[in-house]
Amino acid sequence: MKNKILFGMIALFTGLLFTSCSDDDFSVSTNPLLSDGAVVTGSADVTATSALMHGTVSGLDGQSAGAYTTGFYYGGAADKLTGRVVANSAAEFSAAISGAPNDVYYYQAFVTLQGRITYTGEVKSLIMTNAKAVTGDATDITANSAKLNGRLSEYPADAEAGIVVSGIAGDENVRAGVRIAADAADSYTVAASGMLPNTTYYYAAYIDLGAGVVYGETKSLTTPSQTFDVDNDLVDLGLSTKWARYNVGASKETESGGLFGFGDMTGYNTGINPDSYAGADIYRTANDVANKIYGGKVTMPTIDEFEELFRCCQVEWTETEGVAGYRFTGPNGNSIFLPAAGSRTKGATTGTGNEGRYMSGSVNSSDPRFAMSYLFNRSGNARSTTPVYQALSIRPVSVAKNVTFDKSMLCKTWEIDLTDNGEYKIFPGPTYFYGTDDSWATVSNNEPIVGDSWCWAADFAGNTWAVGGDAKNCRGSITFNEDGTVAVKHITAEGIETVENGTYTIDDEKKTITLKDATMLAPANFTPDYVANLTTDIKILSLTENSVQFGVLRDNDPATLSINMIPQLEKYGYNAKLTCYGQGRNGEPTDGWASQRKADMLRTGPERRTYRRMGFSNHNGIWHRHLHRDLLHQRTAPLRTSVPDRHREIRSRLPQRIR
Repeated sequence: MKNKILFGMIALFTGLLFTSCSDDDFSVSTNPLLSDGAVVTGSADVTATSALMHGTVSGLDGQSAGAYTTGFYYGGAADKLTGRVVANSAAEFSAAISGAPNDVYYYQAFVTLQGRITYTGEVKSLIMTNAKAVTGDATDITANSAKLNGRLSEYPADAEAGIVVSGIAGDENVRAGVRIAADAADSYTVAASGMLPNTTYYYAAYIDLGAGVVYGETKSLTTPSQTFDVDNDLVDLGLSTKWARYNVGASKETESGGLFGFGDMTGYNTGINPDSYAGADIYRTANDVANKIYGGKVTMPTIDEFEELFRCCQVEWTETEGVAGYRFTGPNGNSIFLPAAGSRTKGATTGTGNEGRYMSGSVNSSDPRFAMSYLFNRSGNARSTTPVYQALSIRPVSVAKNVTFDKSMLCKTWEIDLTDNGEYKIFPGPTYFYGTDDSWATVSNNEPIVGDSWCWAADFAGNTWAVGGDAKNCRGSITFNEDGTVAVKHITAEGIETVENGTYTIDDEKKTITLKDATMLAPANFTPDYVANLTTDIKILSLTENSVQFGVLRDNDPATLSINMIPQLEKYGYNAKLTCYGQGRNGEPTDGWASQRKADMLRTGPERRTYRRMGFSNHNGIWHRHLHRDLLHQRTAPLRTSVPDRHREIRSRLPQRIR
């Protein structure tokens, strides 16, 4: 029976709008108050002499119970629903009728607004019976599958039995889920597959008597987690992105995995209301099921990435381990296999073994009720659009990598990669700007997480303000020792030094570092009112032998600010003690700088500043110079020449004035 929708009956529900006091100056809205499908006829719980019918309505949130009436029409034939029973006025409602064993009734949920406008659901049937279905416990639960058990009693031999599964809690949601059929027996087991890791599913046993369905109690299970290994679970085909080896909801390439509506986050949604699905691109959003399930390491493919896959690869309809599907061989010779898993509309799966329909993360821009997908079968392949409620396979993509986190590389002395004259070795800017959700996962591993993730690599030359306008704000050093101690030397632009000695701990999983009794080396403008936390859970964004990036949170206008450092030896060169030997009066070697005059000059004279500028430092009256590797080259290795000869060799490469 079609919905009866009467418009313009009363001002409260038809939107009668008066724009003036004139009797003939008005307009009437003809928009229905409830959308199609808002009223749903649900299941029925039956005994041999009674039935409790269930229904739902959506779109009346906030309405008082007195504003509408719910209930059911019922009768002995689908077109003769002469009975009427009123239910409670709520989003979920139910009402009971009585009868005799084996009586069959047809019923239809209804909602009436203000006693005038009535909306109805579909007509269903029930049978009063003593047959019972009992839901058993789940066994052999893996990340993608489980065995579900049921028992029957007092059932006819021609009945259909099985387990119904849903990703949404609630009896009516479960009973509207995906059916997995089994032969009717006192006890039976079905295999549920295509499940998602770390996800809760709800299920119930059922027996379908033809004229009605009897359900057991609803139970739940939660699948364990599954680790996605970017080193082994992604295949480089020589394209712009890598493709996963297996479908979402699977663990090997020949498994079909799950079937998903557009934005369905469980793979067991059977509704056909487009409003229950996504209506915009879901690639790398909260509705990207691949990204969510695999911890931000992968995403659903865009339609452009699918087109590249089909355009740039050799494709072949083939069988792998007895499973039919498409083999894609990339320009570099590597290949992936996509099984022909078919598709599902409502609870019915079709095309398994004959066609593959794969979902992209792109919506049809001209009609958001449809999603972009790709279809292939034995005869060919084509770009396609499918209703958002049609459940398809998903094959993830990613550009993620797995950079080893070796915290031992941290154990050295580091300085911010900026000299007083604005020069750098690796990072054009001493601080970069990242999103608040950026971390080792995004910066080092390039994982496509959903969240506040972005990067502005601000160079110092054009953005001196980022460090307070002066390169001298980036002085100082921090030394991490293997024993867990840390020494931090803070130096202001005016040259005032403060030394802190403390300890540090590293969280290997989160890739963060926490300092105690010391604060992280940072540009001098990173004051507490700008960056409040320079001690706890500081992000390690990247770490190599030659560089490290620490991430701290900017409190006003939140962002992650990186502190870009390089080893002190990379910034200034290697330490080399220069001692100039000459010929003393008695023929013994003597220090050419050891004359009292030069010693006094180096300690107190005007050339002290010159020597410091050229890399010399004075420790306990002995002058050293930090020599760059381009000066020493490979001559830092043990030499066969005598020590005096070696010093003469180094001296010969120094400017004349400081030999």
